[in-house]
Amino acid sequence: MLLEILAKAKDESVSDIHLKVGAKPFFRAHKKLYQEESLQAITEQDMQNIVQELTKKYTAKLNEFNEKGEIDLSYEVEFSRYRVNIYKQKGYSAIALRVLSNTIPKPEELSLPNA
Repeated sequence: MLLEILAKAKDESVSDIHLKVGAKPFFRAHKKLYQEESLQAITEQDMQNIVQELTKKYTAKLNEFNEKGEIDLSYEVEFSRYRVNIYKQKGYSAIALRVLSNTIPKPEELSLPNA
């Protein structure tokens, strides 16, 4: 289910993805938040599977999440990179993903002050 959500988000050029149990994924594109009606609502089992997928390289982070109820990590698939925040909301896991650019800006594009 996670890859389906990420592929749909890529097709729609979204900047953020919000996932919570009992709702269809929310996408942010061009500063507008909307629910993606073409995708299914996320069940508790779906969310557990998504959390497992996102944390499979981060055993210590998963332990931290179980203790503290929130973690930040990165996730990468062949077509995109994401900054991920997994947290507890009303007793369930919820996830916010920020799509990261695949191109690294040149120093002059960053508007940094001269050293």
